[in-house]
Amino acid sequence: MSMENRSLKVSSKTGVSSKTGVSSKRVVSKKNIDRPAWYIDPAHVRPLVSQSWSTEERMMILKLRDKNIPVSDIIDIFSPVHGIVKATLIYNQIRMAKASIEGRCFQCRRKLTTRELESKVTSDSGLHLCYRCRKANRTYKKDLRDHALKSGLCGVCRKRKVISGKTTCIKCTSESHRRRYLKGLCGTCGRRPIDSTSHSLCTHCLEKNRVRSKYYRIKKGSS
Repeated sequence: MSMENRSLKVSSKTGVSSKTGVSSKRVVSKKNIDRPAWYIDPAHVRPLVSQSWSTEERMMILKLRDKNIPVSDIIDIFSPVHGIVKATLIYNQIRMAKASIEGRCFQCRRKLTTRELESKVTSDSGLHLCYRCRKANRTYKKDLRDHALKSGLCGVCRKRKVISGKTTCIKCTSESHRRRYLKGLCGTCGRRPIDSTSHSLCTHCLEKNRVRSKYYRIKKGSS
């Protein structure tokens, strides 16, 4: 079975792909067929897996260590949730928890200013970076991306070849948008169903775009 036929077959049913865990509840229409075959095929979308540790988990680890609980026992507690957990990872969580309590950068341990504490640069509200580490991280990620693109590899995963004319591979291209699209949800907000008159937006986001476009045309016409 070709990739295009397989994608249409999966999209026309209600269920979850056993390979990726992405819901395939989507009705096939002429608008869907306009999409590339790989775009609407759940086999080409990586499942959303979060490996991050919460602030509550870090504080729990710190309390367990304060009670002289062995690291091996802590690993047994968190392995069912986070998969393979090594001792180094546990010590890193303890270091981050202490940095959060003391108001320090969790990378270099420098004391943070009030402005740095108020700024949110990570998804975890309990972790903060100083401006030096922030700048170093941006430079490091940019260098990795540039090196991958020069080699013809995806700028996100740095493993697979890029799509012609793009800077990402098939699997990494608009993954969050495609996960929502395959579930029949708005590609922008991911909360409401796609409007029947739109390609990938809900009624609310579609109206917001129309208002923005109207103001843009008025502004452009008056200039």
